[in-house]
Amino acid sequence: MEQRKFITGITRKQAERHGDYNAFLERHTKNTAGKNTDELYTPPAVYEAVLEWVKKNCPSIHGKRIMRPFRPGGDYKAENYTGAVVIDNPPFFIEHFITRWYVDNGVPFFLFAPAITLFRGSSILDKLTYVAVDAEVEYVHDEHVHATVHTSFITNLADLTSYQIIAAPELREAIMQAQCKQDPTAKPAKTEYHPNLVTPYRFSTLAEVGIPMRVRREETLWWRNRLMQRGRLNIFGGAFIVSDRVAEAVKEAIARKERPIKYYEPTPEAIYKVNHGEGGTR
Repeated sequence: MEQRKFITGITRKQAERHGDYNAFLERHTKNTAGKNTDELYTPPAVYEAVLEWVKKNCPSIHGKRIMRPFRPGGDYKAENYTGAVVIDNPPFFIEHFITRWYVDNGVPFFLFAPAITLFRGSSILDKLTYVAVDAEVEYVHDEHVHATVHTSFITNLADLTSYQIIAAPELREAIMQAQCKQDPTAKPAKTEYHPNLVTPYRFSTLAEVGIPMRVRREETLWWRNRLMQRGRLNIFGGAFIVSDRVAEAVKEAIARKERPIKYYEPTPEAIYKVNHGEGGTR
């Protein structure tokens, strides 16, 4: 099977400012773990590991065509999605537009996404489920050009729609094993958060330490500055306020990490709502 295109934050317009696009691509992807890249491909073993997890956990896709529309020169809007489900790694820098288009057009999908900004798409939160694994994936262009990107997933598959966020340690482990990688030693956090506030990085810790969890929408509130006790600080990558049940599990998962230096805190009213099933994304 042909490896598919993986694109992150560099646009062709940005590259053209630097002259030759291919030279720019190679200069900015060669041995640059976690940095912006453009044309990289998913290792087949990683894709197969993801596909197997989706098949196991989402029986609604059985009998459907598996589509990978994100290929060089392709146009995902022009594809025929009848009887199909998309399981692919889209261009990350336009992923929000892709997920919105798929939601608006009733296309079921399970898409690769950058882990650090996983909680995107705030305007369609009620239609999305975030599968947090924060697995390092080494995407490749050729033997000389590669980039390691911390990866999670966004989906609208009916089997998971009751949940806002999911920690999937078995998926993380499958991705790591597909690359013959060991989990790296956890790095100390740099920022401190209230226990009921989870970022993609904090929630993914559950998957790192092997704790599975599915969080219903009623146990979450999308982070907004008006729900914050002190000041007006944005949280890079987005965040959810979650119920005490979820907060305790996350706290347990990160207990061994060094205490950070900043502190974010939601209002008591927000915590009350998620603890009493009054949350949701509308």
